[in-house]
Amino acid sequence: MTSMPKLIKRKRIILHKPMLKDANAIWNYCKDPLLSKFTQNIPFPYTKKHAFSFIDICDKKWKERRVFNYSIFVKEKLVGNINLALRTEGIAELGYWIGKKHWGKGYCTEASELILEFGFSKLRLHKIYATHIRENIGSGKVMQKLGMTLEGCFKEHVKRRGKWYDLVQYGILRVRR
Repeated sequence: MTSMPKLIKRKRIILHKPMLKDANAIWNYCKDPLLSKFTQNIPFPYTKKHAFSFIDICDKKWKERRVFNYSIFVKEKLVGNINLALRTEGIAELGYWIGKKHWGKGYCTEASELILEFGFSKLRLHKIYATHIRENIGSGKVMQKLGMTLEGCFKEHVKRRGKWYDLVQYGILRVRR
């Protein structure tokens, strides 16, 4: 399997493997209760310890060559995170978050395009899918802009802060690219 590059650049976006120096910025974004409310993996409350642990976990999963996390930078400023997690042969899951003050600027779509391009052209993946909590409409719009197709809805599939949420799944096949 081809390895993921530690740095990917295009247009306004730079994707870089998360580093310890990113921890404060990650913490500042992820401590926002709204960000954690509609993401599946960001705990609340989010502490600085979580940020350092996240970077450590990213490094370990990177070495296993199964999950590739990137910090998303715009003009040398961290604005979010994106990852590609290899699930089964030829299939990977796309995940991402963008700091609230950067929503609606197209950064997530652009970063996701880079990851899809790499997943299909270099890793030769057959399919990439992504899910979002139904109430996270912005995330669904990103998936649609990427050309992903709605595949279904898992009723009350995710529990966040004591409430069950529907999970919506989109996917895209290499043959469509």
